[in-house]
Amino acid sequence: MDSNSRSAAAELAGLIDEARERVQQNLIMQPTDKRVPSRLDELCYRYFGLGKEDIALVEDGVNDIIPSVQPRKGVSISLWRTPDQSDREAYGHALAESLSPWFDDGAAVNVVLEARNDDMALVRLRLVDRKSQRAYQERSDQAVGATLRRLSQQLNVPLPGNFQLVPDFRLFDGDSLYMVKPLQRRFWLRSAAIADADALATELHDADRIGKVSEPS
Repeated sequence: MDSNSRSAAAELAGLIDEARERVQQNLIMQPTDKRVPSRLDELCYRYFGLGKEDIALVEDGVNDIIPSVQPRKGVSISLWRTPDQSDREAYGHALAESLSPWFDDGAAVNVVLEARNDDMALVRLRLVDRKSQRAYQERSDQAVGATLRRLSQQLNVPLPGNFQLVPDFRLFDGDSLYMVKPLQRRFWLRSAAIADADALATELHDADRIGKVSEPS
């Protein structure tokens, strides 16, 4: 057991001892400090040596995936709902962060939601130098259909008839990779971003190698 795990184990034991002492003193279980559950999670992650991606997989599984495969009457299925602003931002941040290790220290990826409607969103990824990296952004000045038609005509690439059946459809235009994502929350989890990053990194590398992706001057 390394020092980080030992310190986490000691803090976990301390929290448990404090809880037992409160119960013995009051003889009645008192309401738990709302910060304690998140602190327990943090310490468990430290004890097992989990990284950011591991934590995202655990939390998505516990908070969204398991409840969605075990639905209850009267409770909506979170994976089916439309992702809100915070969901999309979390996805964009996780995608950029998961792509980062695939490139050298001087490179980074900008993630921008270029357009969206009620059913889908068009996400643009661009490989840039580290100094030009920006936080995840969203634009609302373009229509999804019009943008896709323009890209299809420019590149002479046929588009799928149903993006729900072909999620994460991708195509290159110059120095950018465009990805079409259905607007269902299951496609916008942090764990989905981690999975997307593995496939996208290879494509960005290949495009960079053949000169499709270029860093800004």
